Amino acid sequence: MHPFEGFLDRVRRDGGTIVARIVTGGFDPKPDIHPVLLVTVEEPVEVEALYAELLRAKDLDDGCYFALNSGTEAVLTTDHGNEIVLRGVRVTVMEGQYDENDFERLAKQNHEWGMSQHKALAKESARLLRVRQLLQDQHSRTSVKIQGHEAGTTAHTLYEQHLSFLARVLAEPDA
Repeated sequence: MHPFEGFLDRVRRDGGTIVARIVTGGFDPKPDIHPVLLVTVEEPVEVEALYAELLRAKDLDDGCYFALNSGTEAVLTTDHGNEIVLRGVRVTVMEGQYDENDFERLAKQNHEWGMSQHKALAKESARLLRVRQLLQDQHSRTSVKIQGHEAGTTAHTLYEQHLSFLARVLAEPDA
């Protein structure tokens, strides 16, 4: 079996058996390979310690790499380099598909992402509105100042150039 990259989604213990569900990290609605592995460790060595270690890895929400070494051993390596050896009388792997919990998680992630994007857009829009107001205020002040200088003077020319620049900047968001 090829190595599998994903995250530890669920771990359950059923007597002397531990079942770990590993799901690919991304979400492809039509995956080329099975996006889920169900790893069953029958009569694992040190069942309590293994179960606790898998629960800790799941709670860390780390990514992981899974490799089946033999019919009695597999290794789960977290993104932080922790190796969890799954050793028992038998280690089996079944490939699977997404379930309703995966789709619910995806919907939640999409909603959270959309809300974060909305919040970021609102913040940036408010910032741009403040910048636009500052530019409009500067344009108004410069329009008043230019009136105190005759056309052709250095000050009048500089104020004209400044007003021209401000007008271009203020027109940019509308372009």
